[in-house]
Amino acid sequence: MTNQQKRSEDALIRLCGALLEFAPESPWTEYIARAEEAVGTQFADNDQAQLTRRLLVDAVKGNLINRRVNAYETLQRRHNLPLTKREFAEERTTFCHVLAYEAGLIDALPEQNRGAAEKTAATPS
Repeated sequence: MTNQQKRSEDALIRLCGALLEFAPESPWTEYIARAEEAVGTQFADNDQAQLTRRLLVDAVKGNLINRRVNAYETLQRRHNLPLTKREFAEERTTFCHVLAYEAGLIDALPEQNRGAAEKTAATPS
């Protein structure tokens, strides 16, 4: 990843945090809901796994709003997340890409996030 790409990713993450914190009203809630659906798609479809996925979604959103207070290590201990720091960062990035795409802030999803968005689009809201 080049320095330019890294700065773009960091800016996107800050933007997502601001959207979560300051735009809790429609149509943003619809975009946020779609981004939430794109997180943790690898979890099984049983109650326990979906509860863990919900905790992951909440952890991702908390981390985006305040990365110092809601650092990965704190969230991992609090929610006993079954992901490495790298996997958590990938889920956070997926959330941000889908949110930005749904909101029309970016024209296309990066290749690694297209599958999550396709699953989200196929799910009726």
